[in-house]
Amino acid sequence: MLISCHPRKSLLQLLLLIAAVNVVKTDVPCDSSSECKRLLRPGSDCINGFCTNPYVDGCLRRYLGSNAFPGGRVCNSHDSPDAMSQGLCHKSPFEYNEIRIFVQPWESGIITAWALQIFLSELLDVPASLELSDPMRRLNFYDADSPMAYSAVGYDWDALQTALDHDGDCTSVTNPESTSSGKYKSCAHIITEVWSNAEKPYAETGVIEPSDYIGSIGKNSWYIPMATAVRYPELTTYLGLAGEENRRKLAEIFKRPTT
Repeated sequence: MLISCHPRKSLLQLLLLIAAVNVVKTDVPCDSSSECKRLLRPGSDCINGFCTNPYVDGCLRRYLGSNAFPGGRVCNSHDSPDAMSQGLCHKSPFEYNEIRIFVQPWESGIITAWALQIFLSELLDVPASLELSDPMRRLNFYDADSPMAYSAVGYDWDALQTALDHDGDCTSVTNPESTSSGKYKSCAHIITEVWSNAEKPYAETGVIEPSDYIGSIGKNSWYIPMATAVRYPELTTYLGLAGEENRRKLAEIFKRPTT
């Protein structure tokens, strides 16, 4: 299913929290755990020369403190087999299929997917994992080594079909360890952003639920160097860019595009 809903107050607060949290999803070299705590926050340790993810046992508990948020998070199928015994997560108190979120390869898609994973795992006690359409790519918010891989595709509608074919249980889908050892079958319940009408045939055939707003606002912007804006202030508004009379001036200022 494609699930998209109007933002609730708690989800909006969670998005703001993620924006404030110093989330590092790249390798941070270190010499000691004290250095990791200084560079990131308490909870990060220096292992094999790199800082670990300080939020591996939960974002809200680590950020707000165990007194304010003692619950931690529930485990998911992408956790290591010993995650529960290490105290990183706990079993969900009720039987509920794991929710798998397809992560799109751009910032807002990634942040929204993380927010949903935290919201489900820590506030609702529902297991949640992320799908990137490639078994070698990882972006799980709770992974100890803080991976930062982009999804193989922007929209994976086949992943939603797979979830439907398996009665909503993505953990029952058998896959190879890598793409070289066989065809990978992605599985997901949620695509957080749809910027096209490609979902219509899937909604018409009942593969997904009708889509709805999540509250995000898309915006295209034009950026120019500060030195250029100072020298040509008329270019800071669309009036200095529009019209046939400005085409030659723009061509002379910016020359050939470099990207």
